[in-house]
Amino acid sequence: MLNRRLQTLPLEPVSHNPLAQKQVWFRKGELPPFTQIARAVLPPGETCPAHTHADMPELFIALEGDALLTIDGKPHTLHPGDALLVHPGESHELTNPTPRPITLLVASWLPSQIASLA
Repeated sequence: MLNRRLQTLPLEPVSHNPLAQKQVWFRKGELPPFTQIARAVLPPGETCPAHTHADMPELFIALEGDALLTIDGKPHTLHPGDALLVHPGESHELTNPTPRPITLLVASWLPSQIASLA
């Protein structure tokens, strides 16, 4: 059994912008095929620059605040309760255009590992 409490997880910087922070519930290898399931907080005015993942989808679920997620140059606003799936190879950039922090649940996984679990 793995049991994690958000209140006990340390804050750590997000690789795409060290001012953004995350609390990782599960890391690569702990919950195959997921590479990460985390709560992420992006401060006001900050951006995690555009990047792609060749072999990994990434799911963003807005929990608090309005996030701007630009996918392949097309902007999408995420309000609390909205979810957006970014497919492998799609360029994506996360921005907080608001005066308050935004909070998201972010999950990523390796589809190639799903077949090995069956």
